[in-house]
Amino acid sequence: MDYVYHFNNLFKEPLICDKFAVYQVGELMASGSTIVTDHFQYCYEITYVVSGRGESVTDGIASPLSGGDCYLSFTDEWHRISSDKQDPLRYRFAGFTSEDPQIIAVFNELKRLFPSPGDRKIYCPECEELFLKLLGEMNFSEHGGFYIGALLTELLLTILRARKNLRPGENAAIPAGRDMLAYRISFYVENNIFKIKSLNELTDVFHFSYQYISAVFYKVTGTPLHVFFISEKIKAAKHLLESGRYTVTKIAEMLNYSCTHVFSRMFKKYTGITPKKYALQHSATDCLNFGDSKEPPDREESGGANKTN
Repeated sequence: MDYVYHFNNLFKEPLICDKFAVYQVGELMASGSTIVTDHFQYCYEITYVVSGRGESVTDGIASPLSGGDCYLSFTDEWHRISSDKQDPLRYRFAGFTSEDPQIIAVFNELKRLFPSPGDRKIYCPECEELFLKLLGEMNFSEHGGFYIGALLTELLLTILRARKNLRPGENAAIPAGRDMLAYRISFYVENNIFKIKSLNELTDVFHFSYQYISAVFYKVTGTPLHVFFISEKIKAAKHLLESGRYTVTKIAEMLNYSCTHVFSRMFKKYTGITPKKYALQHSATDCLNFGDSKEPPDREESGGANKTN
């Protein structure tokens, strides 16, 4: 099999991790010609797509894959994965079984919710962090098995809960009410503030139009969604400025502002002072880093007026 790299913890004897017997945990960065050939599933397997495109085939039925997708493979099935030649897959995976009655009940519920090989995929970006922790834990022995078991349990329950928010036949997260949708929006924004470039991206996460998402959020919280988004950016910027470790330019870049000037103007609009002044007043370090001369000057200090505020 051709690939860029293949980090694979494959155990001849399953690794006992609390309630689970783990057979493999790893990550594969495919090349354009990568094909994971047909293999028989002796265990349950979760595949999480980090990036790229491809397809997963179970018992001859194909499902397209792209970033953020989770794909479930059950026991006693034939399974293979192929990667797109132009946009190769990068994915993480975990194979395991369990004889614990509670975990078996979760397996059975997942089988009920994902009955067809053509309906084993769900968009679940929340799983990315869990897989990162899972892969990182493979290097530790002390208490590692217990924590790996806890992470696998959380992975299963995360997918289960995401699926239960779907209408039959739809691969879209439909909350059980507007309050829940507003909560999920706020939770997602708070935990992905450095990733989100535009609020329009939420349409791909929640599978509703932006107009609907925005209207529900405002009706439940009383705060316009774009205002909440900016306030979370400002909150994150404050923490970074207080650390004294980052330039204003770098913080603007981290928070996906088009330029330092736009970030500084927005920060002053919401806080009343420039990022530079805020850092001077609140930094916990003695070595403040304001970056290079390309950053905008403090208009108040230079005598200029900020006409955009």
